[in-house]
Amino acid sequence: MSEPGRDSRPFVEADHLLRRTFTWRFVDREDVAALNRVAERLQELTFETGQHGPEGPTTENVLEASLRAAGEDVLLLGEYLLELARERFHSGMTEQEIRLCERAESWANQATALGELILSHFKERG
Repeated sequence: MSEPGRDSRPFVEADHLLRRTFTWRFVDREDVAALNRVAERLQELTFETGQHGPEGPTTENVLEASLRAAGEDVLLLGEYLLELARERFHSGMTEQEIRLCERAESWANQATALGELILSHFKERG
């Protein structure tokens, strides 16, 4: 029996580098494992070549860079949830699905607010 709140598929792990919003689409355990190995190699390469952001070398420490990235990821989650919420306008759905879409819109707003709150710390510092 799986733990409460955990996916029952044994190959889905929350601590992998790839988002579950991407990997849940793969039904073959070996495919997910291979994708995770590629992501791990890319992370190792990044760590070995130093800390570089999109604009070049960064002066942020690892914690700051990780928190900034987490804030950006939370904003992306908000956008993803908003896309799901908008589905109610484009396809025939049951009442239960429509209610889920409405909740997804609320969750999108909460995720966006959290992402903005995290990133505001870095904007204040310049």
